[in-house]
Amino acid sequence: MNKNRSTTIITAAVALLAVAAVVFAVIKVSQSERIRQEFEDEKEQTFIPSAELLVEMQDNAERLVAADYEIVKLFYTKGLDHEPEPYGNLPEDGYFFAVSDKYKTLDSIYELLFNTFTKETADAIKASDKTYADREGRLGISEKFAPNTGYDIDWTEPSYVITAEAEDKCTLGLTLKHAGEPLNITVGMTKQGGIWLLDELIYE
Repeated sequence: MNKNRSTTIITAAVALLAVAAVVFAVIKVSQSERIRQEFEDEKEQTFIPSAELLVEMQDNAERLVAADYEIVKLFYTKGLDHEPEPYGNLPEDGYFFAVSDKYKTLDSIYELLFNTFTKETADAIKASDKTYADREGRLGISEKFAPNTGYDIDWTEPSYVITAEAEDKCTLGLTLKHAGEPLNITVGMTKQGGIWLLDELIYE
């Protein structure tokens, strides 16, 4: 009788151990599957650009930074020269005729905006613009425009670091200089309508 009981106990213990081993194996498999899935998800989220795409992003970053600086000068730090009104009067409509070989109409200014910034940013700058206006089919500049003569960011030797995020998206790490020290700026670049554009104005 005792022998049978001992055999039963041993059999039950072996069964429990077998069940525990199966449960442990299921847990290990489940953990391995989760780790594998997390690795695959992370792998899918990591965008690896081609060499050609990186060159394209770099070239457009240089173009866009130069255009951004042009806009900074036009709208904030320098503006444009203008023709004097007869007898030195102020213009009745509040705008002088601007003098520029490059920008002769209001559309030429806004073309620069929309070739530099995403539509959302360009629209916002255009909507708030009180510097320029159409004046009899020519470009007019406001008599109230006051250049920011204290602006002291040095754009002469910018450096770039491109981080590609997708075929049509990257982050631009831009380094300018302020008071002789590096000034680090981060801005997004987006490809819209086949053209690379800045997500926002760089002005600081």
